[in-house]
Amino acid sequence: MKLDFMPWKVDVDVEKTQQYYVDNDDCLDKKINQKFTKILTDEQKMFFKRLGVDIEKVKIDYHKLSDEEMSALEKKEIFDVSYLVCGKLLSITSLQAEVYCNDDVFGRAILDEVDIIEMNEFTNAIGNMQYSFKHPATAFPEKNLETWDCGFIGGKVIMKI
Repeated sequence: MKLDFMPWKVDVDVEKTQQYYVDNDDCLDKKINQKFTKILTDEQKMFFKRLGVDIEKVKIDYHKLSDEEMSALEKKEIFDVSYLVCGKLLSITSLQAEVYCNDDVFGRAILDEVDIIEMNEFTNAIGNMQYSFKHPATAFPEKNLETWDCGFIGGKVIMKI
């Protein structure tokens, strides 16, 4: 299923993603995932469901800020969520292309496989949940997803409450 999350366009296999989460659990702490699930709005939950992602099984790095840190950010807690979606990126940002096209990363050959969207700044959010898409290699190094066409898209969500 092709989805547009400007600037990213993705081709997602929802059923395969659902099966991935039946077979795999990337969760680091069940209590944190449950807490994250409880604070999501229906629209935010639908974002994950539309992709086939089981939010109880995603990887979440949770940070509770001290009073000193909180005053600067005006938020007390940060959920840094990484998840995998079966499929491929159809478009990436120009900033991502600069990194990915490096010969030490994937090389210029990826330019034949994705559209490049010229963007210097972008904020994609559903309420207080910011999201983006990228290649999954850095977020999931243990899964050996080093090739460009690895069959997965890396999803990233940052939520501050």
